[in-house]
Amino acid sequence: PLFFTLLMAAVVGILTYPEGTGRYFAGKFTFRETLADFIANCTFTLSNITSQGCSKERLERWTGINHEFNALNSLAIYFCVY
Repeated sequence: PLFFTLLMAAVVGILTYPEGTGRYFAGKFTFRETLADFIANCTFTLSNITSQGCSKERLERWTGINHEFNALNSLAIYFCVY
């Protein structure tokens, strides 16, 4: 049981490391913070100038600072990992 626990902790740590694969699905944020993004009443596909658009900060969590990632791909990866 101890070996399995250590192995799974290492796997989760490697997958969610913010500078590695975690950057593709908001790995630097807690589960509570990312869950708030899922239940927020905004859309990732509309511009921020509309009332339905997500805030700039929320978009950057899923698309990266320079918007190098697609938000929907990031969400799909997040669902697969978690």
